Parts: sequence; C-alpha cells; structure tokens
Amino acid sequence: MSNKMNSTMKNVRQVIMKALMVLICVITLMQTGTISAQAATLNDTSVHFYQGKTSNCVLDSNVFMLRRKAILDGHDNWSTITESAVSKVGTTKGSMLNTYTYKNTSNGFSMTVNAKTIYSMKSNSYKKNSNPVSVKKKLQSELKAHPEGVVLYIFNRSSTKTVWQHAVLLTKIDGDKFYCLDPGLKNGKEILLTKSVIANSKHARTTSIHEILKYSIKVWYIKTDRNTKIGR
Repeated sequence: MSNKMNSTMKNVRQVIMKALMVLICVITLMQTGTISAQAATLNDTSVHFYQGKTSNCVLDSNVFMLRRKAILDGHDNWSTITESAVSKVGTTKGSMLNTYTYKNTSNGFSMTVNAKTIYSMKSNSYKKNSNPVSVKKKLQSELKAHPEGVVLYIFNRSSTKTVWQHAVLLTKIDGDKFYCLDPGLKNGKEILLTKSVIANSKHARTTSIHEILKYSIKVWYIKTDRNTKIGR
C-alpha cells in the first residue's frame, strides 16, 4: 500500500473518530439536561387539549400559551404545565385573573401573565366596536412581540340579552386570515379563527373576521419570561 493511500486512510479514521466524539458529547449533554431535545413543536396536537368544561376556555387557552413559551425556551417538560397547575395561581372563583405568575422552579419555569383591554364595553352595553381595523393592528402588534401567541377573549351581549363568549389562543395573522388554537374543538390543530367555536356559536354564527373582531375585547399575554433558557 502506497504512502499516499496510508495517509488518506489515516485522515478518514481521524474524521470518523472526531465525529464519534462529538456524538458522544451531545448524547451526554442531553442526558445531563444541558441540552434539551424538544419533544414537540409549537403546533403539535399533543400540546393542546379539549376543554373539560365549557367555562374553561380562557384558562385552557392560557395553558396553551404557557406551554408554547416553554417550548420556545427549549423545554421538553412543557407537559408539566397543566390546567390544574395554572388554575391554582391564575384563577379565583372560576374567573381568570388579569395578572398572575406561573412558577415551577424545579422545572425552570417562571412566567408572569397580564391581561390587556382591546375594546372597553360596559357590562350593560350592546354596542360592538365599530373599528375592527384598529383591533387587527393591536393584535398584530401583540403577536409580533409574543410568538407563542396571545389569548383572545370575545364577548357579546346582544340586544336580546343573549350572552355568548369564548376564548382561543391567537397564533398568527396572515393578511385577513387569523389563526388560532381553540380549546372548544377536539382536533387540537391550528385553524382559522372563522372556523372556531366563536364563529360557529348559534348566537354568533359568522364567517366574517371583521364581525368577530368587533367583539374582541381582551387579550392575555406573557409579560415577563424568566424561564431557564435551554439549548441557547
């Protein structure tokens, strides 16, 4: 065998050994938790679930939001963020608080959530927002700052005093197409807002996104993220 061939074989062996050493280091780091193998992407159906009670839409949408933020921060233990755990710190007498902190130091989680009014409607008012364009701009601004999504709350007290309300996790806006994750549906998939329970309610059936926006009154968003950042 020529010296040139011997030299080539030696170089190949060195490359293979270096690749094996890198692989061993990566596996070791993953086992020790220094690097996290994400178990899910933002829109995996396993991240979202069907609400157990009709009144839990706001709570469950908040859970979706917190889980997605945990995934963005590199955590593979996002499933420890549960409806029960968030309910303990985020609700009172069945209603969602306007500000709360979800904290689990053993899992590296600490997130403060705030609510923000989009359109102020008096409790005895039947008037809807006449400027849905301004609502869209506000929601676009929120999503730009919060890629994990924001919880969108829709409320309407009609002239017949029939009340309908629902919440979803708004995930993205593309032109006039608004996408969301709806806890009121069992598929767990990202869908158009016009295909959600909001649009298909017997009291609010509409395929117009502008009509839906007219009754959008509040969002919940993650104000402060103190999660441990993994793999960054």
